[in-house]
Amino acid sequence: MSPSKCMGIAQLASPLLFGSTLAIQVDVSSTADLTDTSKRNKSSTIPGLFDQPYYFWESGLAEDSLVYYWAQTDDATYNELIAEALRFQLGDNMDYMPLNQTKSEGNDDQSYWALAAMTAAEYGFPLAPVDGQSTSWLNIAENVFNEQAARWDNGTCGGGLRWQIFSFDNGYNYKNTFSKGNFFQLASRLAHFTGNQTYSNWASQTLQWSIKVGLAFSQDENNSTFRAGTVFDGTDVSTGCTEINRIQWTAALGTYLAGAAFGFNTSSTRLYVSGTGFVATANTTFTDNDNGIISEVACAPQKTCNTDQLAFKADLARALAQTAYFSPFSSSLADPAALLSLIQRSAKGATLQCQVNKGALQCGSNWASSYYDGIEGLGQDLSVLNILLAALPQKDIGTSATASNATNSTSAGNGTATGSSGGPSGTATPVPANDANGVQASGFALLAVLTCLIAFGV
Repeated sequence: MSPSKCMGIAQLASPLLFGSTLAIQVDVSSTADLTDTSKRNKSSTIPGLFDQPYYFWESGLAEDSLVYYWAQTDDATYNELIAEALRFQLGDNMDYMPLNQTKSEGNDDQSYWALAAMTAAEYGFPLAPVDGQSTSWLNIAENVFNEQAARWDNGTCGGGLRWQIFSFDNGYNYKNTFSKGNFFQLASRLAHFTGNQTYSNWASQTLQWSIKVGLAFSQDENNSTFRAGTVFDGTDVSTGCTEINRIQWTAALGTYLAGAAFGFNTSSTRLYVSGTGFVATANTTFTDNDNGIISEVACAPQKTCNTDQLAFKADLARALAQTAYFSPFSSSLADPAALLSLIQRSAKGATLQCQVNKGALQCGSNWASSYYDGIEGLGQDLSVLNILLAALPQKDIGTSATASNATNSTSAGNGTATGSSGGPSGTATPVPANDANGVQASGFALLAVLTCLIAFGV
């Protein structure tokens, strides 16, 4: 399919979706309505990359979102394009450090691509990562994990990952939560997928370090004990990590929430029980006061969100879906109905930020507003796509024992993670299917057009 056909989809869908320039009306309780509402993209001529002002990490998030779209909807239209992007940016060492990024790539940039490979492994993405080679999506995720585990910096602040990989890059002295949160999430998902105890150990170590330093915590009513909950931006080695940058972002919370959900499902330890605080934070700190809809509170009210920040809600949306999927986590530690309600309220608000204007679909940023705010871009499309996919009944997240696709390795992990195999993971239960009666064509059309735009850069 070509970009021109992408626009053709938008034009054909326009009468169904909007009539003219009206905001999209989607029944968020309808599976079919939501599936039709998720397709969009903005790409460059280099496979997998997006033109400025979008950085490498957001391209990884986009490919991850497109794999997730395929898994949730069974729409394989864009699979060849997705696979080409995931292959092209691998680099010579199969680790998502391509030569075109090495001068500025950070740990968080690299890990976003690794999480995309992890999604491909979990859902059995049907195309091999490298034609003619035995490398699997799992192997690629493991490669990145092994490299980042080797970068764990015990020499400063008692551990943690630095933001940047290379000392000549600005930010090398900063230990940001995005790098550690993504590493925590990757380790938790590898532990769940492979059963390898070493991955669980690394996940536990990363969360414990984050809590100890003060990057991921909250206090109980008596201010006497700490538990995971609030997630701050980061800290600097120049202060011995004693001074915390206390700004909060949905994406930082989201990656820790996802790691805690997988970690609890795998080990059910007391440490992951503390992850309930992440759910509470999502429902309080990151919702607007009036409608209970997800909001980027640090910048959205002032309309000062930059390009990166406009994509952050996509991370939290995905994490909420992953949390709701694992019934031992959600039913014991968070009300599944409340989680689904937050997702559905936010999905409805997100669709009201999308409109067709002169044949082009545009999605704004402020989900709490019933009026299109005119602030559109790749990050806004990715955020809308992920919250709509989160509102669908979640497909099974596989393990190496259940993966049937030939491209998925069934190894228990290798390289740095060579510990003894852990016990069986908990039983994961998909979110109950929503009532699909009264299906509206507009919902599926929006999903389709959003994904098309994201895949072809319209």
